[in-house]
Amino acid sequence: MSRKTTKPEGTTIIDFTSRKPGRNVEDMERAWVYRCFDLDPLESKRTTSKAQNVPDSHPSISGGLWYLAMSKTSSVRQFVAMNPKAAPDCLEFLSRDSDAAVRQFVAGNAGTLPETLARLAGDSAITVRRAVAGNPVSSPETLKLLAADSDPAVRLQLSENPQTPGEGLALLSWDMELIIRYQVAIHANAPAELLHSLASDPAVLVRRGVAQSRNASAETLALLAKDDELSVRQLAAANGRAPADVLARLVADDNLYVRRELAKNDRCSKDTLKSLASDSDLFTRYLVTTNERRSPELLVELARDADVVIRRAVARSEDAPLAAFRILSEDKDTLVRLWLARNEHTPPEILELLANDEHLSVRQAVADNEKATSTAMQTLSADHNIYIRRSVATSHPTSADILSVLAHDPDHLVRCLVAANLHTPPDALEALARDDSADVRRRVAANPNSPPAILHELSADPDEAVKACIVRNAFAPFAALRTLAADADPYIRLLVAKTKYALPDMLEQLAHDHDAWVRRAALRHSCARLN
Repeated sequence: MSRKTTKPEGTTIIDFTSRKPGRNVEDMERAWVYRCFDLDPLESKRTTSKAQNVPDSHPSISGGLWYLAMSKTSSVRQFVAMNPKAAPDCLEFLSRDSDAAVRQFVAGNAGTLPETLARLAGDSAITVRRAVAGNPVSSPETLKLLAADSDPAVRLQLSENPQTPGEGLALLSWDMELIIRYQVAIHANAPAELLHSLASDPAVLVRRGVAQSRNASAETLALLAKDDELSVRQLAAANGRAPADVLARLVADDNLYVRRELAKNDRCSKDTLKSLASDSDLFTRYLVTTNERRSPELLVELARDADVVIRRAVARSEDAPLAAFRILSEDKDTLVRLWLARNEHTPPEILELLANDEHLSVRQAVADNEKATSTAMQTLSADHNIYIRRSVATSHPTSADILSVLAHDPDHLVRCLVAANLHTPPDALEALARDDSADVRRRVAANPNSPPAILHELSADPDEAVKACIVRNAFAPFAALRTLAADADPYIRLLVAKTKYALPDMLEQLAHDHDAWVRRAALRHSCARLN
C-alpha cells in the first residue's frame, strides 16, 4: 500500500511485502523494473480476462515508478527518468537528482512539464541543456533562451528541434558554427525575411540550405539564381516554390546540371519547357518529356528529335497527341515502333498501321496490346508467322469470329490455344472436339465454357487424358460422369469416385467395383458426405 501527496518530498511508500524474510530491496527493484518493461514471465501468462480492465492485485505502474525513483542505484533512477509512463511530479522530483545522467533523461522525456524544462535549461551540465534543447515539449521562451547558450552542441540541438520559434532561429542565424546556420536555413519555421538575409551568407552550405527551403520568397530565389556557386543555382532551379519568371532566367544558364534540374521542375511554364526542348544536352530534353507541364504540341516537336532516345521516350508517353503517334509509327528505329505498339494509350488507328509492320516484335506487341481493335486482330490472325497467330489466339480483345477462323489453323499449338480460350464460341469448340490431335481435345474437355453436349461426346474419347479432363471439369454434365463411372479404365473410375460432383447413385455403383482402389475411394467419399 502507498500514501502519496502532491509534493515528492512528502511522499511515503510503505511496502510490507519487502519486509518478508528472504526479500531485499534489490529484489523489489528488479521486480518493478520487470513489471515496467512488461517482461515479467508471470505477467505474460495472464489470461484475456485479466487484460480487459479486471482489477489487479499488484500496485499500479505509477506507484512502482515512484518506488524506483527513490532507489540508491543511478541506473534505476535513469530508467524511471526515461520512462514515458512516469508521472510529471515524479519527473519533477528526479529533475533535482544529483546525477547529471538522471537529469538528462528527465530533460529528454516528453512527459516532463514545461516548467521543469525551463529550470533544467539553466543546468550546469551540457548534456542536460542539450536534452532540453531537443525536447519538442519545451516552451518557446525556454528554446529562445537556449539560443544564447555558450555550448555549440546545445545550439545545434536547438536548431534541429522542429518546435524552435522564429525568434530563436533569428538568434541562431548569427552563430559562428556553419552547421548551425545551415540547420536554420532548412528549418521549417524559418521566416522568409531570415532566409533572405542568409542568402548572402559567405558559406556555400548555408546558401544551399536557403535554396532548397520551401519558405524562401521569390526575391530570395531570384537572388540565388544568380549565385556564383553551381550547386546553389542547381537547388534554386529545383525548388518547387520558385516563380516562373525566375525559372525562365535559368534557361540560359551555362551549366547543364542547372538546366536538368530546371527541366524536372513542375513549376516551369510551357514557354520555358519549349526552350529546354531544343537544348543541346540530351538528358535535359529527355527530362522535358517526363515533365507533367509540357504541352501536347511540344511532344509533336520532340517526336521529330534527332536522337532516338527522345523519340522512344515520346512513344512511351500517355498523353501524346495523334500527330506525334503518327510521326512515330513511321520511325526507322524498331524500338520506337515497339514502344508505340506496347503503349496502351496509342490510338486504335495507329495500332492498325503497326499490325502490318515489317518487324515481328512490333506485330507481336500489337497482338498483346489490350487496346488493339478487331481490325488489327483480323490482320494479325492471317499473319504468316505462327507466333503472331498464337498471340492472337490468347489475346483478350480477340473476337469470336477470329477465334472461329483460328480453330482451323494448320498450326497445332494455335488450335490448342484456341481450345483453351474462355472466349472461344461453341461452334469453334465443337469443331475442335473432333480434332485429330488429342492435345486439342484435352483442352476442349478442360474448358469450363465447353457446352455439355460436347463434353458428353468427349466422354467416349479413346484418349485417357481427355476423359480425365472431363472428370476434373467443374461444369461436366452428370450424363458424362455416369458414362465415365462405367469406363473400362480403372483410373477414370477412380477419378469419378473422388470428384465432389459425383452423385450418390454413382458412388453406390462404384462402391461395388471390382477394383479395390475404386471401391475404397467411393466408400471413403460416401462416409465423408454422411459426416
